[in-house]
Amino acid sequence: MRIECCDSMCNEGVEILQSTMSYLKDEHLRLFNSSLPRINTWTLKSWGASIPQQSNAFDCGVFVCIFAETLVRGSLPKKIDSIRNNPRNRILNAVLDKEINLEPDSELSIIA
Repeated sequence: MRIECCDSMCNEGVEILQSTMSYLKDEHLRLFNSSLPRINTWTLKSWGASIPQQSNAFDCGVFVCIFAETLVRGSLPKKIDSIRNNPRNRILNAVLDKEINLEPDSELSIIA
């Protein structure tokens, strides 16, 4: 099992990973009255500053959606342009249409 932290605001994520692991242990104990199984097999990984960093503090959701979509396509972006191609409208239309275009020639603003 693995927990990964991808923070686009350049935080290392160590505290987030530890808190997440602690939450999982506590919830498993609460729900199943037993310790989380195979706890020694879990890996905690922080991507740190190796992922693209966003240039403002208000595009977090858009940034996460574009980054996740890039990973689903099988690549790791070096830079995400959150302004070009109006990603907010593209994401809104995908949600309203209940359809996400994962074709390689989609309109994502990604430099991979």
